[in-house]
Amino acid sequence: MKKIFLYSMMLSAAFITVGCSDDYEDWAKPQASEPEEPSAAIEVAVTPAEAFVEGDNADTIRIATLQDNYATAEGFELKSLTLFGNEVPGFLDGSTLCVLNEDIRPIVMNNFQSRASQPRELNFDFTYGVKLATGESALLRSEATTTYTPAATPAIDPQGYAMLGQWQGWNPAEPTVMTQIDDHTFQASVITGEGDNWYKFYPMSAFDGEGNVNWDANLGCTVNGDNSLFNYVIWPGDYTGVETPVISGAGAWLITLDMLNMTFSVVVDRDNPYYKNTYIYLVGGVQGWNGDAASGKTCLFYPQNKTTFSYTTKWTGAWDLKFWEDNDFGNWDAAYGCPNDGDNSYSGELTNSGAGAISAPSAEYYTLTVDLGTNTYTWTKLDNQEPAEFSSVSLIGDFNGWTGDIDLRQVTPHNWYVPNAVVTDGGLKFRANHDWGTNWGAGISIADTYYGTGVNNGDNIYVPAGTYDVYLNDITGEFAFIAK
Repeated sequence: MKKIFLYSMMLSAAFITVGCSDDYEDWAKPQASEPEEPSAAIEVAVTPAEAFVEGDNADTIRIATLQDNYATAEGFELKSLTLFGNEVPGFLDGSTLCVLNEDIRPIVMNNFQSRASQPRELNFDFTYGVKLATGESALLRSEATTTYTPAATPAIDPQGYAMLGQWQGWNPAEPTVMTQIDDHTFQASVITGEGDNWYKFYPMSAFDGEGNVNWDANLGCTVNGDNSLFNYVIWPGDYTGVETPVISGAGAWLITLDMLNMTFSVVVDRDNPYYKNTYIYLVGGVQGWNGDAASGKTCLFYPQNKTTFSYTTKWTGAWDLKFWEDNDFGNWDAAYGCPNDGDNSYSGELTNSGAGAISAPSAEYYTLTVDLGTNTYTWTKLDNQEPAEFSSVSLIGDFNGWTGDIDLRQVTPHNWYVPNAVVTDGGLKFRANHDWGTNWGAGISIADTYYGTGVNNGDNIYVPAGTYDVYLNDITGEFAFIAK
């Protein structure tokens, strides 16, 4: 047996030792043998191709040319090609490595979160087989870098942008005019009804001021009916036809159009005066992973403001939780969590697409704070890891003549809950152990806000007559009354 030294040159050189066989064909699994004098040496130079400009060049992108400097190779065969960790169906045109523009365009867009017509440096990794005239073969890995510039985007309309959609009856006489945030970003807040709410964007120059619009000037998305909360803008004359996006469901939404990066996004607009209260419910190891909407809403995150919510308890430190907004409870596809299942970092990103479970940094008392405005979460460890324990927490007040407490159930350490509590107009308090030694009041009206923070011996909480799910945390004093 003889061996061959092979190396691929670009930024560095790689040496691979393989055995020889007159009929060996499996380049993906090169043979190996004890070192001997090589029968031949191959020097493969990888030369990057010229820069690619979408729209100016043909659809085939030439990445690099392979050059056998010793002329001992009989041919090359591409085995795999990746771009930013994504497999790409490339091919060899003779000794030139190529891809199709349509195959890498979405990868480039998603990697840079942009369609801006700016040069992008693309780093390709690839493996390829080399066969010698002797019949011997081997597998090599190389890298190649090329520059890719996406297609030119439409000029930004100096008059700005507006939206037409179902919420305003597609009436061009009354468009939803977007507010300009900076030189390329525009925003609008809309109120949608149930079901799919279809919409598109239009440059303001497309409106004639007399109630008409040039419908052909529309901006939209690639797939008709796409309800993605982040998407890329498609314009007339783009690589695909302009289709219509949708917002699914009723609510208040803030829509952002970025005409530099050619993207648009949709988020809940919690500052809109029509915005309804959002109730956030925990599901997880401390709660039993109960996803039944009728019995599982026992662990309410306590609101801090319109976008921020928190929950304080002793966590298990392993796959502790996900959470749902009220209307999505039980739909695992809509559950919020983190990108990496079991992540126990002190802070991280939130996602409700393929979410993994969030873990506490350790099995101790923490406050978990989630911010749905920035889609982030943070753990804060409690200084006091031995909070006071209570055998019971109950409601007492005008509704029962300040006798005969309604007991809450402890659903996680130091968090208490009772469903369907019926009360009449009047004041009430929480108290521990059916005694006034520890009690919580706040001096607020549930008619004004459904949540608050109680303090020991605080003033009564006024609650209008009704039926409520009631929650209390005995460490923080936070409480909430969810009207049924």
